[in-house]
Amino acid sequence: MHTDKNIQILAKVVKEKRSVLTEAEAKEFLSNYGIPMAKSGIAHSEQEAGEISSKIGFPVVMKILSPDIIHKTDVGGVILNVCDETEAKKAYLQIMQNVEKLKANIHGVFIEHQVFKKYEILIGCKKDPIFGPAIVFGM
Repeated sequence: MHTDKNIQILAKVVKEKRSVLTEAEAKEFLSNYGIPMAKSGIAHSEQEAGEISSKIGFPVVMKILSPDIIHKTDVGGVILNVCDETEAKKAYLQIMQNVEKLKANIHGVFIEHQVFKKYEILIGCKKDPIFGPAIVFGM
């Protein structure tokens, strides 16, 4: 297990005064504990989006990567079923255009092999002012 790497991830989040990990950070964190994750990468340009998508293998899902944008779908920050390099380049540009008006801190576009399964889970934690620390787990 790579707990030192996870300590570094959490230290970065604390240093940046964030309360939420980006999707890329969360998946790296879980992967460091041996939990399998879909192939992924981060694109910082249209060209990189095409290259990374091709390397991962199609279809891919593309998502804005920003600590400021938690609900990515609500702002047009997610595009599913990207099936070739040309579509990946277009999707990158579309996502960036969709979130431009938000003036958010953008770390790139997270590209991940699209997995077709019946279930998706949500895991989180928060410190409720009344109940104290709580773990969120849902499907």
